[in-house]
Amino acid sequence: MRLAVCAAGEIWGGVERFIVTLATGLRYLGIDPLVVLFYDAPLAAALREQRIAVVTLDGFGKYDPRTVTQLRGLLREHQINVLHVHGYRASIVGCLAARHLGIKIVKTEHGQVEPLSGWRAVLSHGRLIANTLLERLANLCTLDAQVFVSTDIQQRLRLPARIPQRVIYNGIDAAALRTDAAPARRSRSDTPFDVGIVGRIDQVKGHEVLLRALACLRHLPRLRVHVFGTGPLEAHCRRMAAEGKLSDVVRFHGFDPAIHERMASLDLLVMPSLHEGLPYVLLEAMSLRVPIVASRVGGLREVLDDGSGMLVPLGDPYALATAIERLYDDRELRARLAARAHETVRQRFAARDMVRAYCDLYRQLLVPAS
Repeated sequence: MRLAVCAAGEIWGGVERFIVTLATGLRYLGIDPLVVLFYDAPLAAALREQRIAVVTLDGFGKYDPRTVTQLRGLLREHQINVLHVHGYRASIVGCLAARHLGIKIVKTEHGQVEPLSGWRAVLSHGRLIANTLLERLANLCTLDAQVFVSTDIQQRLRLPARIPQRVIYNGIDAAALRTDAAPARRSRSDTPFDVGIVGRIDQVKGHEVLLRALACLRHLPRLRVHVFGTGPLEAHCRRMAAEGKLSDVVRFHGFDPAIHERMASLDLLVMPSLHEGLPYVLLEAMSLRVPIVASRVGGLREVLDDGSGMLVPLGDPYALATAIERLYDDRELRARLAARAHETVRQRFAARDMVRAYCDLYRQLLVPAS
């Protein structure tokens, strides 16, 4: 097996965490993947740190024919026989480059198209829809297998039955979470109750829902809310906090490279997302024994519905406020949720199981049909 993984690599998020986890796990199974990226950014640095082979393509336009030609040359040079793509650009360019080379193509779908966030975003949203349609066409013509990170995404996309499909949940390596320097979560009743929200500050992540919920929780004197991340709605959310007189409660920390240590010190993680695939933040918090309140949507529902967290209706600030207050007052409930979550992630979402599932899929594609 000679595997190449192709993705944008422009930002650092769940897809990027997935690629690092997959690439390092495959190496333990005797497979040294080549990772091809469009950007030399944090993902490339993280892979090099793990001594994973990385190539960044020249910065041509998004669908410049020279990008296709360059990727095709790399695939030939390294004699690749399986190409694993992530994201619409990698899917389109990868499918064009690998066509007629006899390479098996696997696509992992990590999420769905985000909703329009306002009239100012009409143009960018239109481009996203157009790119998604191009990706769908390329996939229908060339894909050998489609993987989804949640059953919810599989049901929403409804690909033709002729394309082999399966759900492979994301997995994490709990031992790799760098939390040695993290302080133990506070248990005294006279210390702040630290609630966190982690991820890019965008409409889909539900920051506005959380800020509206906090308006109902002014009577909780120890409540402190920590916002980790940046994004297009950061200025708007800061204004919401200031106008709602929540500046003494809500603290914006920006991007924090030591996020695992920060998460480990929280009393509660909230994820009021409008939709989700299977976010790594969720699995990491579960592994770190942080209690979770999340929207009853997508992968959040699939993972937490067994009692591993508290689920609330989508976009309901009052239900979110009620859940936060209940956990604020009930230390034993927080401990039960944290223990159940830790056991769930250990049993169902281990990185080794995810990596083996992908490895089995690659090998099945390479076996000649009888």
